[in-house]
Amino acid sequence: MTAGALNGLHCDAIALGRHRADAAHARVGDRVAVTLGDGTQTRATVVAVYTRDVAGRLRALVQRYPGLQLSDSASLVTANAVNDELNNWLGPFFVAMIFTFTSIAVLNTLIMIALRRRRELALLRLTGAIFSRLIFSR
Repeated sequence: MTAGALNGLHCDAIALGRHRADAAHARVGDRVAVTLGDGTQTRATVVAVYTRDVAGRLRALVQRYPGLQLSDSASLVTANAVNDELNNWLGPFFVAMIFTFTSIAVLNTLIMIALRRRRELALLRLTGAIFSRLIFSR
C-alpha cells in the first residue's frame, strides 16, 4: 500500500493500482469516473493506492531455485513470434503431406479394384459384352 488504507473500502470506494492512479491523476480522497461491469457509469472515491511488487518476489524465487529463468514480457513476445513463424511454415506443409498421402491412398484403392476385376473384364471382352455395349450406346 503506497497511500490510504483498505479498511475504507465500502459503498462507492475503490482502491487503484499505482499505474492506474497515475494515468487518472487520482490521489486518495479524489472522486474518479468508473465504468462498472454492466456498463453503468458512476463515480467512486479513491481510498487507497497500491503497488504490485511482483518483480521483487520473482527475483527472490530465482535466487531460491537455481535454473529458474526470469524474463520480461518483451522476451515472451519474441519467443512467441519465433513459434508463430515456425507454425506458419509447418501448417501448410502438413496439409500438403496429408493431401499427398490421401491422394496416394485413393489411387492405390482404385488400382487394386481394377486389378482385382481384371479377370471379369477379360471375360466380358471375350463374350463381346464390352464391344457390343460400345456399338449400341452410340
